[in-house]
Amino acid sequence: MKMDILAKILWVIAIVIIVFALLWFLLGETAFFQRSLEFRARMMLIFCIPALIFAIVLIVLLIRGWKPESISTQRIFALGMMSISIIFALWLIPGVKTEGWLTEKVEGDFVQITSDGKYEYQLQLINLYQNNSYARLYVKEISTDSEAIIRLDIQTKEITGLVHPSKPSSAWAIMDPTDTENIYILTTTNKIWMPITIFEIDMITKTSQLVS
Repeated sequence: MKMDILAKILWVIAIVIIVFALLWFLLGETAFFQRSLEFRARMMLIFCIPALIFAIVLIVLLIRGWKPESISTQRIFALGMMSISIIFALWLIPGVKTEGWLTEKVEGDFVQITSDGKYEYQLQLINLYQNNSYARLYVKEISTDSEAIIRLDIQTKEITGLVHPSKPSSAWAIMDPTDTENIYILTTTNKIWMPITIFEIDMITKTSQLVS
């Protein structure tokens, strides 16, 4: 007797649900393989083993054509398997982080104003401690509210820690005007645990150049 079509559909749905949940967990906790698993994720990974075994068993049984003898039993069995898959999915999916791969994980410096009063600025570190991390400078011209993002050639992978920027004295970077109009110097501080880096910022072209 062939497998009932409804039972087969439910069976396939069960497999899709559990495989999707496992993939979503793996991709989310590694930020699409851009970071290593955190301690919490490693603990959860242990409990992923039953879900993985369950998925493999379902796939193997389906490929081999195993099925209960009666149609009603096939449907009940498939429905039960789908219910178990949903339970695994409800456990795996909700806690998965989307920052760092689907959305950017932004860590921002204390918002400051240049000494000439022309710009607000903030150093931002994106996806820190991941392979796809980078740094950028957010600037806002106070007189016009015009905003810009300037990419910075900071070796973010060298950063080993940060001081929380709760006040100006703990800022990650300082931007000062120069004698040349629209040219500023941005200097990182020791509040970022990496070598101090200096950039020349051109506020006309909205570009940065590494000085040292």
